[in-house]
Amino acid sequence: MIPVRLTRIGLVLLGISVLVAGVDYVLIFIGLRGKLLLLCTGAFTGILVALMAMEGGLTLRFCAKGVLKAAQSRRVDEAVARLGCQNLKIRVSVIDATRVFAVTVPEGCGHRLFVSNFLIMTFTPEALRGVLAHEYGHMRQKHPAKQAVLLGLVAGVKMTAGIPLLAGLAILFLYLWMLREWEFIADSEALRLAGSESLKKAFHEYHLVSGDTVEACLFSEVFSGHPSFASRLARIARR
Repeated sequence: MIPVRLTRIGLVLLGISVLVAGVDYVLIFIGLRGKLLLLCTGAFTGILVALMAMEGGLTLRFCAKGVLKAAQSRRVDEAVARLGCQNLKIRVSVIDATRVFAVTVPEGCGHRLFVSNFLIMTFTPEALRGVLAHEYGHMRQKHPAKQAVLLGLVAGVKMTAGIPLLAGLAILFLYLWMLREWEFIADSEALRLAGSESLKKAFHEYHLVSGDTVEACLFSEVFSGHPSFASRLARIARR
């Protein structure tokens, strides 16, 4: 979703691989073998992945393409202030992109919000408020931190014991279902913070700008980490 520099992603992956290989070599050098070696290497890999995800803001800022100056985030900063979210220590990075996106990841003791300047310039203040309230919901529920722990756990298990194909598919579908449920939870938090009109306005304007359909068939939704707008609007209407 965020435009990235492939060369920098390659450098990050290469760095992770070299570090894991180096630790593996050191463990072999000190005499570890067999299952104990796999266990230690897997644990190190899982912790490394979790730590990198917990500092996702740093990683994404290194890999992102088109990061604009801080002055471009003034509208977002003002909207965050009106929502009363200062206690979450939200830092904002505006990305020069012609797509609509807003992504929140952990960074330091707070969170880093990556948002496209296209969204900032095209959304009305009320719709922008709805988008930021939704992201606030993810932060309040600690979804970015929980996701970091899960990614580290999966990476550790994969390195230690391996994951069969069917188990991998089951984990993938469970993970996508979890992400969809988190979207509903973030919407609920946004309702309490900004009200239903701001959230509906955000959905409406995203639909107009992106051209995405409001409805989605069950098959396509199962393979997505986001529920359809129709599903989200229906949940909002029931509250």
